[in-house]
This record gives sequence, structure tokens and C-alpha cells, in this order.
Amino acid sequence: MAGVGSASFRGYFRASKLLGRMKGLIQQIESTMTTHANVSHLKMPGLSKQYLQIKSKYPDFIVLFQVGDFYEIYSDDAIKVAEKTSLRISRNPNVNKLMAGTPGNSRLIHREVVRLVTPGTLLEPLNPAANYLMSIAEGPDSSLGLAWLDVSTGDFHLGVSSLENIEEDLSRVNPAEVLMAEDHLKDCKVKHNHKTGLTMKRSPLEKVQDFHLTLVPSEWFDIEASRHNDSSVPGLFSSVISSQFSSLEKVAGAALLKFVSYTQREVAPLVSQPSKFSQATHMAIDSNTRRALELTTPLMGTDKKATLFGVMNKTATASGQRLLYSRLCAPSTEVHIIQSRLNTVEFFSVNRPLTEELRKNLKLCPDIERKMQRVATGIANLSDLRAIHGALVIYKKILSHLYESHFDVNLQPIDHLLMADFSLLDGLYNELDTAVGQIISEHSVMEGYSNTADEIKERLNENTRQVEQLRDFYR
Repeated sequence: MAGVGSASFRGYFRASKLLGRMKGLIQQIESTMTTHANVSHLKMPGLSKQYLQIKSKYPDFIVLFQVGDFYEIYSDDAIKVAEKTSLRISRNPNVNKLMAGTPGNSRLIHREVVRLVTPGTLLEPLNPAANYLMSIAEGPDSSLGLAWLDVSTGDFHLGVSSLENIEEDLSRVNPAEVLMAEDHLKDCKVKHNHKTGLTMKRSPLEKVQDFHLTLVPSEWFDIEASRHNDSSVPGLFSSVISSQFSSLEKVAGAALLKFVSYTQREVAPLVSQPSKFSQATHMAIDSNTRRALELTTPLMGTDKKATLFGVMNKTATASGQRLLYSRLCAPSTEVHIIQSRLNTVEFFSVNRPLTEELRKNLKLCPDIERKMQRVATGIANLSDLRAIHGALVIYKKILSHLYESHFDVNLQPIDHLLMADFSLLDGLYNELDTAVGQIISEHSVMEGYSNTADEIKERLNENTRQVEQLRDFYR
């Protein structure tokens, strides 16, 4: 229960940063209500040239090219996608190439690459598990700097490692994508082991090739150059400028944030202040032991329920599931943290009526961390805003249950899970309550919130009335 609460409540703390972005998003949603595609399936001589220019800039990526109501994929890209999906290949008369397509929004757009999607930069992973992007920086001797970030939630960590421990770190974090400088990988194929005096035939760092490995320019591992050259996301780099982090950690963090800036283009996702991971305060579990204990992966088969995590995962929220997973993969060795968690477990075990009431409410809570990231990156819709509003309502109910006198419980063991001053979120809650507090239409904000939206709705309603009159007339 402790895992459920702390991660879920932590998501709300960041919600106050979204107020300005949320207002801009609502304005964007309003504008799309009157936008119609004027790009039809006409033969456009420049279309093929435009596509080829974009493709030449990103030859290693599959380009989804929006034409009217569809995203189209051409040539060899279409064949690759068709082999992995149920999309059928046809021939596009505009570009005279094989193509596959998927429905998109009918909008007037200026064609340019707005986002690069890689395994480690997914904003909407298919499952609630963390989806980490990891960066590895080379240091003197066998030292390494590590940074890993879940772009979908903003969860950000920095740490140091070594060639001897990198396999353990990779198995613990289980990144969806690993970033390295190409020169670094070449240099590490044969390394001298200073502990034994032997030359290893295969560097432990080559283990990264078991993951999705992306090679990036060596200059990206220069924190000062990245800060000054990336004017689009200056706020990202300020998060790694701290005295608590070593130069290696900062370098790894800078390269990772540079890659996020490169793939997300003009959009800066919310990124939490990085937490420092220390091997001195966490239990070391090598990959062989991890497999033998079946912590997260079964020895036989693929059923995740046949693992320690699968047995213990009774969490009520997606953020709670991610927190439980991280704690199983890296158990704390600090006595005061262990004691605090035991006290929390005891609190919820003793107060069963309260626990069941909280679980009932938490089960209704959406994946608030990812909902907020959708707003921050401009891909959210009104249902996402309503979900955030609903989550704040749920949290208010939880606070009410905790402080109701008839439960008569001492809240001291779970003080660290609770937000000290919920009034900090009043601005966000009030704005959401005014905009989407009552579900009137899934396509619009509440009446009176925006004059522009009200005018658009009235015109749409008038169009509907005219269509019905014509239908009745010609029947």
C-alpha cells in the first residue's frame, strides 16, 4: 500500500506546473474544432519532392506523412511496417510509390517533422511499466556515468557505475533504449582490467548491444555545449546542474537531455529534478541472481505472474506498480528507509477499513503522471483534462477519509505520503473544474468557459439543424 500511495500522490505535486500549458492546450483544441483539411487526394507535383526531402534528412526513421485524413508510409518504409502490422500496401498516385496508411486527424498542416519516435522516447507506452531511456558516459579508467529517464512520466535518475557493474545496472533499469557515443563503444572492445591484471576478450560494456542501442555524436556528451546550443529546452539542462552530482553523471544527463530535445523537437516534456542513485544505499543484485530469484522475469515461460513481482503486485494504480517494480529491482539498504516502509505497511495492515476505502478510490485513479505529460507535450485531448480533474477529486476524497474522525487513526506513519498543503493545487483544480468539471460533450469545454468555443458549438448545432431540415424536406 505504501508503494501505491507515495507514487500516486507524488504525481499530484507536479500538477501545478501544468496550468499554463493546459490553457494553451484548450485554445489549441478550440482551434481544431473549426479547422478542416483542404489537402485532398489530388495529384500534387510537389508532394513527392516534399516527402523525399524529409526522408533524406531522416533516413533511419520511418516517416509518417500526413495527407488529408491519413498518415501515409511510402516505399521501403511501407514494406517494413506492413510486415509488422495488419496494414495493407497499396500504390499512391501522387508519389508513385508503394504505401501503407493509418487514419489521422483531418487538419490543415504545414508539413515538417514534428517529432521523432524511438523505443526510449515513447510518450504513450502500451503498458504501465516504466519505459526508460538510458545514457552511458565514459570516464577515466573503468568508470561510467549513467542517466535514465522515463519520458512518459518525467522520472529522472543519475548515477555512477563501472565496467564491472554495468551488466547489473542494465538488468536493474532494463532500459528500452541505450545511448552511447560511437567512439566510446569502439574504444571499449578490449579493456584492461586493473583488478586482475588480465585483458578481457569481451568488454562488459558490449552488453548494451543486448538492448536497443542508439549511437549519438560524441559532442553530445559535453554539458556546456548542450546547454548553450539547445535554446528550445533550456529548462531541461538546469536540472542536472547541481553540486550533488559528479561530472560523469552530469555528462550522461546532458547527452540524454540532448537526445530528448532532438527527438521531441520544439516540445519540452516535463522532467522531474533528477534523483541520485547510489549503489552504496541499494542492494547489489547481479543479473544471474536476478534471474535465479525470478524477481521480474520467469525462468520458464513468459507469464509475469510467475515472478516475485507478479505475486506481490496488488497495487491499485499504474504509478504504484512502477514504484513497486523499482523497489524490488533495487532494494534499499538504509535502515531508516526500511523502518519507514515497515511502519507504513503496519499502518495500512492495522487499519483495514480505511485501507479498503482508500484502495477503492485509488482504483478509479488514472495514470496521472502520463496524463500530465500528455498535457505538457501538447498531445492531450479533453478526456485527458477530465481525467486529471477526476484524479484531483479522488485525492480530495482520500484526504477526507484520512482526516475523518470516525476512523480515529494516527496518521504519523504515513505523513511522508501526504501533500502538506493541498491548496497549492487549488488554481489548477479550479481551472479544470470551470473548463471540464461536468461532462457535457466529449468534444468541447463547458459552456461559458470560452466564448470562442461557445460560438463554434452554436454554429455546429445550427449546421446539424439545417441538415435535419433538409433530410425531412427530401424524404
